[in-house]
Amino acid sequence: MKKTRLLLTTAVMTAAMGITAFAGQWMQNATGWWYDYGNGTWPASSWQWIDGNNDGTAECYYFDQYGYMAENTTTPDGFTVDASGAWVENGVVQTKDVTGTAVDKGGSNQQQDSVIGIYRGYYTPSQGQSGIDVEIYEDFGELWATVKFYSLEGRNNTKEGSYLARVTKTGSNSYRLEGDSWLDSPAGLYVWIDWDVEIEDGMLKGESPTDSDIIIRCEKIQ
Repeated sequence: MKKTRLLLTTAVMTAAMGITAFAGQWMQNATGWWYDYGNGTWPASSWQWIDGNNDGTAECYYFDQYGYMAENTTTPDGFTVDASGAWVENGVVQTKDVTGTAVDKGGSNQQQDSVIGIYRGYYTPSQGQSGIDVEIYEDFGELWATVKFYSLEGRNNTKEGSYLARVTKTGSNSYRLEGDSWLDSPAGLYVWIDWDVEIEDGMLKGESPTDSDIIIRCEKIQ
């Protein structure tokens, strides 16, 4: 269920991740809390990272259409916030270092930015060489990939389908793409493939960790 929520909110939360903690002031009235940027504006219908006590660590808050912070509830896009309004996962408040480096498990922001994009190429399943698109993006400080496979032009050997994969950094330029859930499951005996890849100089290449004969070769197109 968590991954489904991530898919539904990628655009909103990716935008929030790119916003540094705002300098402003928390305000409260009888209705609730909101965040005053100090220039006559406030966040609404969005997630924002805010370092309210200026300690260099921001928490993520959801603001409704009127600009009020959600608290101790589930947000409209399916995430949980605690009594202070901070986004939590499994009871743990999620934070972001706003002193210069975002908190993440995959390396620095610069490293993550360098691999984000769309890669197009081919892979070699049992039915023969097939087309594949891998779109890597950041969501909540973690890397994810949408993997779409299909028949190459002039062929009809592969049914079209797609799945969600978690992207984990395993080395300086090495990553594992581990299948998480189907987005579009084709009929028949299809299973998603995990990948151990290297991403460098606009190229994504590697192989299946369970079968080295199944390789992937892609070039960054966007």
